[in-house]
Amino acid sequence: MLKKFTVSNFKNFKDEISLDFSKIGEYSFNADCLSMRLIYGRNATGKTNFGRALLDITTLLYGMFRNDENSVLINADSQEDTAKFIYEFQFGSDEVTYKYSRFANTELCDEELYINGEAIIKCDFKNSKFDFQGLSIIGAETVNMKRYLN
Repeated sequence: MLKKFTVSNFKNFKDEISLDFSKIGEYSFNADCLSMRLIYGRNATGKTNFGRALLDITTLLYGMFRNDENSVLINADSQEDTAKFIYEFQFGSDEVTYKYSRFANTELCDEELYINGEAIIKCDFKNSKFDFQGLSIIGAETVNMKRYLN
């Protein structure tokens, strides 16, 4: 389950913004709102861009490329050259955090994977530095790392 999502420097979100799904207060889940696929709020406040940011991970997982409409990724007012994404998941008693930043629509700057706070992989594509030492924690020392090293 996605527990928390954080994004910064993406489209109209210059500063870091988070949506913490674990802090729901006394609200109960409303399946009707989900099935209607509605997001409420004033016009031009970033609802669509936040949704696009939340789904950005699909471009990495499925190798999809953005169309021209979504080609601008970085906030226009920022001095930063990457957009940053952090996904925090809860799987049973395990917490999984996946972080990455992108220069552009198809180019990763870096990515990191943590399980229960322990680093599994850290990849700095900009400087060609890779740390796979944590793969032993999950018994995946034999994973194919050619995609990172090429």
